[in-house]
Amino acid sequence: MFVEAILNGKGLKVATLREMERPQVALNPECRICIKQEPKQLSKNLFWGLGWGIQRKDGREELWHWGDNGSFKAFVMMEPKTKSGVVMFANSEKGLEIAKPLVEEALGMEALEFEWLK
Repeated sequence: MFVEAILNGKGLKVATLREMERPQVALNPECRICIKQEPKQLSKNLFWGLGWGIQRKDGREELWHWGDNGSFKAFVMMEPKTKSGVVMFANSEKGLEIAKPLVEEALGMEALEFEWLK
């Protein structure tokens, strides 16, 4: 499984993995698809790495990503430091509504990206 490979550093060069985990750009907290809108300010907690969203808060760092294909939703979040994570798939247009409490319970933290995803 891809998430397990990321958590255990298998199948990727260490430098590639570090770039995936390194913030490349901060997110605009007010806009998810911002084409013609300049951000008033950028997030201090949410970023994009290479292929992953990154959440940094309270000395923790989690990687996350979601999928949205109409009535099929998916979400993954993991904490590389503790090698823990959660993957969720739903056959529902409202599937991401249950992701936030599931992720927060499983990882014992506040998942800030759900406010941004709306």
